[in-house]
Amino acid sequence: MRIRSFILLLTIATLFACDKSKNITKTSVDIDRSQAPKPGPAPKISIGDYRKFTLENGLKVIVVENHRTPEVSYQLDLAIDPIMEGKKAGISSLAGSLLKSGTTTRNKSEIDEEIDFVGGRISTTATGIYATSLKKHSTVILSIMSDILLHPTYPEEELQKEKTLTISGLAADETNPSSISYQVSNIINYGENHPYGEYETKESISNITREDLVNYYETFFRPNVGYLIIVGDITEEEARVNAEKYFGKWQFQEVPKYTYDLPQPPATNRVIVVPMDDAVQSIINITYPINIKPGGENNVAATLMNKILGGHGFSSRLMQNIREDKGYTYAAYSSLTKDQLIGEFSASASVRNEVTDSAVVQFLSEMEYMTSNLTPDSTLQLMKNNSLGKIALSLEDPETVAEFALNIEKYNLPTNFYDTYLTQLEGLTKEDILQAAKKYILPMNSNIIVTGNVDEIADKLKAFSADGKIEILDHHGKLWEGMKKIPQGVTIESIFEKYINAIGGKEKLESITNYRQTGKITVQGMEMDMTVIMKDNDKLELNISMGTNSIMKQIINGNKGIQIQQGQTTTIENKELIISRVNMNLMSCMYLSNYGLKANLLGIKDFEDEPCYVVELSDSTEVYSTEYYSISTGLKMGSKGEFETPAGSLVVISVFKNHKDYNGIILPAISEQKMGTQTMIFSINKMDVNISISDEIFTLD
Repeated sequence: MRIRSFILLLTIATLFACDKSKNITKTSVDIDRSQAPKPGPAPKISIGDYRKFTLENGLKVIVVENHRTPEVSYQLDLAIDPIMEGKKAGISSLAGSLLKSGTTTRNKSEIDEEIDFVGGRISTTATGIYATSLKKHSTVILSIMSDILLHPTYPEEELQKEKTLTISGLAADETNPSSISYQVSNIINYGENHPYGEYETKESISNITREDLVNYYETFFRPNVGYLIIVGDITEEEARVNAEKYFGKWQFQEVPKYTYDLPQPPATNRVIVVPMDDAVQSIINITYPINIKPGGENNVAATLMNKILGGHGFSSRLMQNIREDKGYTYAAYSSLTKDQLIGEFSASASVRNEVTDSAVVQFLSEMEYMTSNLTPDSTLQLMKNNSLGKIALSLEDPETVAEFALNIEKYNLPTNFYDTYLTQLEGLTKEDILQAAKKYILPMNSNIIVTGNVDEIADKLKAFSADGKIEILDHHGKLWEGMKKIPQGVTIESIFEKYINAIGGKEKLESITNYRQTGKITVQGMEMDMTVIMKDNDKLELNISMGTNSIMKQIINGNKGIQIQQGQTTTIENKELIISRVNMNLMSCMYLSNYGLKANLLGIKDFEDEPCYVVELSDSTEVYSTEYYSISTGLKMGSKGEFETPAGSLVVISVFKNHKDYNGIILPAISEQKMGTQTMIFSINKMDVNISISDEIFTLD
């Protein structure tokens, strides 16, 4: 889309302060404040009463009564093994999300309307369904839930919508450092032959058919691997009646079981850098797989140990060191994930490029300290007290009771596992914590994965590798090839000439003296109208509105420009003004010197999975924009630029899609503009050319 990149910033800050004085009656008590109070005995807890029974079809039902509020929830949980999905990665997630997209008696709209009418809620996943409502609406919500469970149709139209939405989300993830770090970490920890190492791509989602979803449902949605957890204002007798009535006809069928090789931590530290062009921060993730299961041996000690290391916010060692002492980051955490198949340890933070290696030093230092030193008594007791308090408080929630009951049944835990949990926790010693650290914290057997600017961080990270080498991998865990060389005979001029021909040809473009584009802008779910008017390749008006109200207007006239927003007028100048003038001219690539710019051909690189020539626009001092031209079609597929804002430097990535013919000119009907975690979508509905346009609309006064 031929409009300039812009940023709409709106900050609303509200501060409330409240100071109330209270009269406090003091009593005289002799307290020795030089001694810390001794902890009392660990409180004895019970996870609460729950009932369980099994239907004839094998569905196991857990009932937790709670008559404090007139609500009932029904959670269906399927205990199935993860599956390898290969070239159709995403089948299970789509099958889950689309489960309630239609049944043999209801379409999606009817389902949503019926749920909303009773104020209920139903959500579906690849491994179950959750439904809740007031007790008086239980008949309605159960009727819908069982219909969704027993008679899904997976409409083709809804599948295509969901695939489009998923692919759009994947495209956004390709520029999100956190998403990239998470994906590569899974690939490295688990490998390509493990379901936890698989990831969705545009191609894998595109490959999925309705038949794939139906096959997944028919294979895995079976009562004999299911748990139905009923919580709320209901008796066991009522639960039995409802379970039999709404789920008793669900048919038994054997469900496949799968086994996989057990992923292992690396034999020695492995350093991996994932390139993120122009990143000003690095995301560090020190991670590896560990064999730790829910309720397994050393479970309680391992949980508390991780809390001390990095799992308890500001009180943890990582936070105190890397944030409070060194000031490298806003937050540094560790996690120890338990899983019936394979668990994971992770320690992570986002830090400035220049302190990336120093932050890694501190991470490894704290991990090493945990494995070789006893935890101070004060720290151990602090973390115990915090854990004891949180667990005791959580037991007031019947959903927690239900979760504990499900874990006991699902993972075959001792029936008194949670009843004795607090006693186990209170009884932990410094030696127990040290032994857990020695078993699960591996500072010399870690995957040190850093996502960031290769040029600035790579060489400094070699010191952490056992062999002094680093691996540079792309977003998919493959060897990063970097920029490929340009074939002989390809020049800036030939690339621009192919582009001009691809969008309409020189003769057609030169015949256009003005145009008006109308369309929409969508940001954070909010849709606005957009109008772009250009005249003489030197005058531009951009107006964004909602109804009759203008949200923002920009006017460019020659080498001057203004922006009007919320009644305030600001000047558009310098780099921003030049980029705006370049973007409004359909043939600007042929006249770059008029704007004080020159083009440099850098090489060949994939952009949005399309092999592209990479062209850099710059003046004598700085880069203005990096542009990507398709090798096959010649069309411009996107651009990237860095702009200064009041909040700091911001990288803006534009992706041009769905090119269409507008009065003989080929332009992208959709442009996605990604700024950090925010994405703005521009769409052209109509384009008129060589119409009557008054110069008055470009007045800057």
